[in-house]
Amino acid sequence: MKTLYTSLFIIIFILLTYDGIAQTNTFPASGNVGIGTTNPAVK
Repeated sequence: MKTLYTSLFIIIFILLTYDGIAQTNTFPASGNVGIGTTNPAVK
């Protein structure tokens, strides 16, 4: 029974944290991109 609870806990933990791992890439409509800046100026 202990292994069942442990397995369920691990599965639930993975499902809840999986969304936080995904990276989101946003491309502004202006076409300007930059690395490490919040105000890119180069296309």
